[in-house]
Amino acid sequence: MNKSEEFKYHFKKRLLEEYPNKVIKGYNPDTELMTVIKNFCNLNSLDYKEEIKKLGINMVRKNTILESEIPETLLNYFPDKILTSLSEIKAAHSKLDSQLTKYSKDRNISKETYLEHLGFKLVKKSKSKYDYVSIKELKNNYNFNLAKHAKAFGISRQAMNAKIIDKSFGKRKAEIREVKHKHKKLIIKMVDSLTNELSNSDGTVIHIYKHNKKEKNAIFIKEGETHNYIFDIPSDINILLKNAYYDRLKNDDYNNIAKVKKLLKNYEEYSNIDLPSDDFRLVKKTAESIGISIDNLTKLIKTNQVISQKDNRTNSKEEIILILEKFLLADGVTVSLPSENNQAQTIRQRASRQGLSVQTFIESYGYKYSRLNEEDNVYVSELKNIIKEKYLVNEDKIYIPPYGSFFRNIYARARNKGKNLETFLYEIGFVRIYKKDLPEGYTPYDWTKDDISLQDDESYIDEIKKYFMFEGKVYIPSSEYFYDKLFLFSTHNKRTVSEQLKVWGFDRTFIPPKNFESNEIKDNESPYKISLIDDIKEIQSKLNYQVSEIEKVNRSKELVSKLKRLYHYECQLCGLESENKIVNPDGTFYIEVHHINPIHTAKTYENEEENKIDHYKNVICLCPYHHKFVHFHEGGNFKLNDSKTALMNDKNTVLQIKLDYHLT
Repeated sequence: MNKSEEFKYHFKKRLLEEYPNKVIKGYNPDTELMTVIKNFCNLNSLDYKEEIKKLGINMVRKNTILESEIPETLLNYFPDKILTSLSEIKAAHSKLDSQLTKYSKDRNISKETYLEHLGFKLVKKSKSKYDYVSIKELKNNYNFNLAKHAKAFGISRQAMNAKIIDKSFGKRKAEIREVKHKHKKLIIKMVDSLTNELSNSDGTVIHIYKHNKKEKNAIFIKEGETHNYIFDIPSDINILLKNAYYDRLKNDDYNNIAKVKKLLKNYEEYSNIDLPSDDFRLVKKTAESIGISIDNLTKLIKTNQVISQKDNRTNSKEEIILILEKFLLADGVTVSLPSENNQAQTIRQRASRQGLSVQTFIESYGYKYSRLNEEDNVYVSELKNIIKEKYLVNEDKIYIPPYGSFFRNIYARARNKGKNLETFLYEIGFVRIYKKDLPEGYTPYDWTKDDISLQDDESYIDEIKKYFMFEGKVYIPSSEYFYDKLFLFSTHNKRTVSEQLKVWGFDRTFIPPKNFESNEIKDNESPYKISLIDDIKEIQSKLNYQVSEIEKVNRSKELVSKLKRLYHYECQLCGLESENKIVNPDGTFYIEVHHINPIHTAKTYENEEENKIDHYKNVICLCPYHHKFVHFHEGGNFKLNDSKTALMNDKNTVLQIKLDYHLT
């Protein structure tokens, strides 16, 4: 094998792999393969160019345009495949023009015919007058596309560019040119659609340009054979453009705005949107390019939607609402975010990502926002230590029985801050749970061990003796504050009030003696009742939001439970007069919850409390007798009277409400 054959053996396959079109551009290409080839040829006294040529591979100058590259190169300069003159090619790319001349001669055809074979047309236009000074001004100082401008006149970009170079001179005269009313209407339509280009079927063309360095615009209007360049824009149109940020919008911005509008149309029924990362980046990039916030971008495109990036931990409007609900104050509509809380920090971060203040973000979900007052650091620190030591169930969940001095202390603290107890505890890092939610086998802390407020038996007996004794029985109204204390004491000893009284040697009567004067206190003097009413209001505030049917049913059941406890399982119509009470296995009395104004989901009176409650002020606690009575006596249909002190039907039968802690 001679040296030339050895060259072919070693390098032909590798050369064809690297240059499959059998053309090497440049005589000294700086590649690893060519370095190896040159070294081989030097060692073996071979001319590497000749050896490569023997393999059928051509080496040409680096700037040579191959015939296969001609169509793509022409498209770069003439995307519409239309030329008005062959000289446009030379003006655009002299090397391209010389290569076209060569290839057309090789085929023995004219350059025009060669171009037609490639799909390009030569369309000769009659000469027209152009405002070359204005075109040059746009080209040099504005966000201007010469190709699109030339297309409006039916010529190529190269032809117009050549004319600008040859014929533009002098300076443009500063003047405010009139804009016809019909053109003004079209400009308003463009601004409304956020586009900078308009081309109507009647031949009207309008382009709006942005200055490269200044916040100002220019307008081009063409109608038929007449055209106008407006650099000093009338004030009314100028204000319209500035309000829509046209003095900032570049060509790419219009394209991105169109994409954002199309994207947000998929979410048009929502006021709050959590977008996937790629979509959110498009929105953010568009806003940043214009130099405005995402909030202002949505206003610009007339959606006014609140946009955020989808988060794996908090990725929906419903989850944001659930977080905000945890920080609601007692009014049920005001949110306060604690300083040291992970979920509160999530809300702040979401607001920041959207370019919104925390207040604006929270208000976009229909809530009010209030900054927290500084807590007493010493008090909170001591409180947290006590809770962790005695009442912590697991992680951040705590169980504090609603009895004793510790409960009353933190309850009063929460009330002074204008919060319910759950919100107050959540703000210092704890989630309050109830006895029914305790894990199996968990033993709650015995708060009586260190509760100095818990009286001994003798103290209660002395207090009971002050009450009216009737036929050997004691009558203690459940509306009195002492009854609350007695109820808590009995509960602590795992007894009903009646059972506890029996332990002390008293029988209880539920019928008040004649001329009995109650020592009834105002509702707000009983922390127990106030706590329950606050809980009821909080549950109601959650029912007011759009939650799932399952959540509504669960919250309604919780509301039923709280209402029954509020009345110590007494009928609101019986008051304390009935002795014929049904006693449940747990020692409480059997009562039912009745809808004063029926709701469509309650088909019969028997299943009323199994259905959703629309509002706690539309229900009343009744014994089975009174529940049937208000449904069926004289056709039922008992409603609250104007003073909300009685139920009354169409035949004016009146049932006095004897116990009321929540209706009025």
